[in-house]
Amino acid sequence: MRVVSASHVLTLQCGRLAASGSEDSSVRLWDLESGCCLHKLTAHSATVTSVCLTDRHVVSVAIDDRLCVWSSSSGKLMHCLQLVSAGTQSLFVVII
Repeated sequence: MRVVSASHVLTLQCGRLAASGSEDSSVRLWDLESGCCLHKLTAHSATVTSVCLTDRHVVSVAIDDRLCVWSSSSGKLMHCLQLVSAGTQSLFVVII
């Protein structure tokens, strides 16, 4: 088993899910009750530096300057945007 360092972990408010971004360029969704990985999300080509998790979406940003939006229930990639500003490594999301 290969252990990969997680660069960012975020837990959903109700405590059921967690999302982690890692050095292997993937985002993983975790079931906190069972400890199982529900989805391994792959669209980045470099270390994932930030993740944001809501009840419907996971948003991730990586060193590859891509912002990806995933369905938190299915793990399906919904949108992937190439960011204009090089070196974007943090993600701030305001949900109203």
